[in-house]
Amino acid sequence: MKFRAHLVLALALSALPARAQEVNDRARGAARQLAEDGVSALQAGDTNTAVDKLERAYQIVRLPTVGLWSARALVKAGRLVSASERYVDVTHWSGASGDVHAQDQAKAAAARERDELLPRIPSVTIGIDGAKASEVAVTLDGEPVLPALIGTAVPTDPKHHVVHGTRGTETAEEGFDVAEGQKASVTLKFGGAQAAVAAAPAAPAAPLPPATPPPAADTGTSKGPSFWNTQRVVGVTLGGAGIAAGVVSLVFTASALSKKSDADAFCKEGACTSQRGVDLLSDARSAGTVATITGIAGLALAGAGVVLFFTAPSTHREIALSPAYLTGGGGLVAGGTF
Repeated sequence: MKFRAHLVLALALSALPARAQEVNDRARGAARQLAEDGVSALQAGDTNTAVDKLERAYQIVRLPTVGLWSARALVKAGRLVSASERYVDVTHWSGASGDVHAQDQAKAAAARERDELLPRIPSVTIGIDGAKASEVAVTLDGEPVLPALIGTAVPTDPKHHVVHGTRGTETAEEGFDVAEGQKASVTLKFGGAQAAVAAAPAAPAAPLPPATPPPAADTGTSKGPSFWNTQRVVGVTLGGAGIAAGVVSLVFTASALSKKSDADAFCKEGACTSQRGVDLLSDARSAGTVATITGIAGLALAGAGVVLFFTAPSTHREIALSPAYLTGGGGLVAGGTF
């Protein structure tokens, strides 16, 4: 295809008549080389170079064969609107010189490829709020948009665009992204803040807050407190703490008995024959003391928990916990009105 494209371009350009003085042999030769280089760049994937060279070649010799490849390069570059217009330009060519058959083939290909391209071209509908279209100078990506095109679909390329509008000293701007085949809508708003203030009616005075209604009388139908009220929760917590203290007491009791048993090998009736016996006997007494304290505390906590749980009232009561200090130990005392 590459060789055929070059051959067609070469034949078409070499057959050009001297239709204008500026298109002389030197210009035709340059256009031929630009066109061939552009086609080669397009087929190699260098789209920007292809667009540049084919565009310049087409400006020199406006033949369908060159215009067709120029349109194809524009499509590859994402410039779908310009490509569509180039296809139209090719199909409108009416010449009778040179390789007419090749030009007719290019015109037919351009018409076919444009029909395939049209569904891919996105569009944007630009609206204006707060002003007349004739009052606003609108640009799309820096290019002027005619007032007659406001409110109608304008073909555009698939990319990010910026719509800008100016009315006197007031400006508005909106950006948007559009992909192939999509239809976008953008509205430029003018006089927003001022118009809103002018149109807004005076706010009515805030109504006085309603008087606080009296408390509803107790009809006896209200739901009572949950079974798991505060007192029962405290009772279960104390009971759990008592059980834990009891377990600790049992552990230290077992340790005291074990150490006492080991100390009996060195001590008789409290008299020890070695330091090892003295240490074991001391450890046994210490463990026994801890066992006693935790045992008493465990019993106190468990007892308090049971009392609180089973004496929980049907209405809310205040419960207070306070520490109690006992000989050789301590605990918690729960108090309140039950």
